[in-house]
Amino acid sequence: MIFPYLSVAAVLALVWVLILVTRMPEAKEHDKQLHFMATTERLLRNKNYVFSVFAQFCYVGTQISVWTYTNFYIPDQLGVTQETALKYHTAALVLFGCMRWVFTGLMQYFRGSTLLIVSSILAVLSICCVIFVGGMPGVIALVAVSGFMSLMFPTIFGLGCSNLGEDTKLASSGQIMAIVGGAIITPIQGHMVDEWNVSYSYLLPMACFIVIGVYGLFSRGREAKLLTEMSQDAHPN
Repeated sequence: MIFPYLSVAAVLALVWVLILVTRMPEAKEHDKQLHFMATTERLLRNKNYVFSVFAQFCYVGTQISVWTYTNFYIPDQLGVTQETALKYHTAALVLFGCMRWVFTGLMQYFRGSTLLIVSSILAVLSICCVIFVGGMPGVIALVAVSGFMSLMFPTIFGLGCSNLGEDTKLASSGQIMAIVGGAIITPIQGHMVDEWNVSYSYLLPMACFIVIGVYGLFSRGREAKLLTEMSQDAHPN
């Protein structure tokens, strides 16, 4: 069963090649010094940034837990072996990689916050199917969740670090530190599997997707407010 791993490796290799040949913009800084305490205080007062870190925490934890317990959910629902379940897991990983490029294309026509809201809603609806329908429809819905997740990390990162100026460097570090969600949310879902069952354990990822969707709404409202302020500045009374 080495083929699934080779498939995922091929997709990752393609991503790295695309990154390698893509020309990235250079970041310009006026002040080379990192004023840690002052920057931290500003970031903690920035509601959008703080909310984005929490949303990122929820996302990373959910991504890992969804993929981890896929190998429990599918045998439970279909009565198949772990080897067969791995094929569905591989399909989810491939869908995740493909949908990343689809969402990148859609960003030319829609705001990131709008796509984040839509993908969160679709993820919640899919998880509802996972929990309350089950069987093959539930398995397909669980695979589909990976496609909706593919947008979330870079979009939350971008929305959270927007308009931060020279605070962006430290802000991006905070976003990366949010990966600790994987070490907290995953074992919590594991405890839910033990106490309830694997289907109802997906209530936790559903709650996390709701948080991410609410952040998308918050960010969209913030964007609308900024656009209004810019319009007022451009056309003063």
